[in-house]
Amino acid sequence: MELKTGFRIEWAYQGNSTASGCQTWAGLIAETRKDGSAEKDFLARREYRPVQRWGIMRCGLIVFALVSLGFVCGCERRPDHPEGAGHAHTHQHAAPHGGILVEVGDHQFNVELVRDAVTGTLTLYTLDAHAENFVRTAMSAIELSITAGGQTRSLTLLPVANLATGETVGATSQYQAQAEWLKGATGLAGTIARLDFNGAEFQQISFGSKVGR
Repeated sequence: MELKTGFRIEWAYQGNSTASGCQTWAGLIAETRKDGSAEKDFLARREYRPVQRWGIMRCGLIVFALVSLGFVCGCERRPDHPEGAGHAHTHQHAAPHGGILVEVGDHQFNVELVRDAVTGTLTLYTLDAHAENFVRTAMSAIELSITAGGQTRSLTLLPVANLATGETVGATSQYQAQAEWLKGATGLAGTIARLDFNGAEFQQISFGSKVGR
């Protein structure tokens, strides 16, 4: 570093300090004369702590190891839904009342159909995607087309209030209908004309199984 014409500052390495681990450098003010001779006087002494390269390398190795471990764990994780598997195989839930579950939408909701052969009643329950919670809806009726014993009949399910759960007509998860032909019917199959889950509408939902208990 030049101070002025003919003067400069030179830094000279003087060694390491074993106590502090620093390098000691002496600052000398140097004057270069016209005849080529030079004179140097002591100006200052400074200490610098050298960069600990091994510490940086060690930190880098630790970060690399953690990233590699995360990559390996991610590669070994099994997919939740195997390729080519449909919802019928990957989403299997238990029907709360022992009836048949019918998936509505793309794993959005479920309905459960329960037939009581003694009373000839068919009950439909509206449920969430995992069939764990009831979903109260405001449908005034649910129309079904059911085939049983070689005959296709229409059935209208009406909303049911439940004092125990606080459900009312207009805010219920239970719909029901009664018909004499349901008492002896087996292997029911059919179509639900329309379902409205509070604004989410679905049409022509098919079902086919032994609806009963």
